[in-house]
Amino acid sequence: MNPGLVLALVLAVCLEATEAVAAAVLEPQAAPSPSLSPKEVVRIQVEALRKNDATDAGIALVFRFASPQNRRTTGPISRFAQMIRTSPYDAMLNHREATLGPTILGESRMRQEVTITAKDGSNTRFVWLVSRQEDGPDAGCWMTDAVFTVDSDPEGTPVWTLHPVT
Repeated sequence: MNPGLVLALVLAVCLEATEAVAAAVLEPQAAPSPSLSPKEVVRIQVEALRKNDATDAGIALVFRFASPQNRRTTGPISRFAQMIRTSPYDAMLNHREATLGPTILGESRMRQEVTITAKDGSNTRFVWLVSRQEDGPDAGCWMTDAVFTVDSDPEGTPVWTLHPVT
């Protein structure tokens, strides 16, 4: 097969997937769906936080993709928005760039590392923990259970940091 044709086909598939994720982010009614992969769920949330506006539409979209347990822990939405506006999560709001790093994918759970370059140019590493919901109205949907920052100890070993919800 022609290598140029293969490259064109790969790019077309990637562009179509990217456009689908972008459309979901731009659509204020975007919601969890069994048709979304766990990586797409993370991308949608990261992009929503990058495009958050004065009405906090991005934060609301992220909360919509929070798992039921996560919503019980961090909600209601006003409390969740307050949490996102405080360190370290505020680095995600209207950030410059996000780089999706390594993932660990199981049958019903995924861990996705994301490095955020904030408005001020600083970098923060986060880990998204997502799971496929087993029952209820979101059965079959991938949703976020938690987001942690990742630091390194003196030997360079990653250390996850849980930030309390207040």
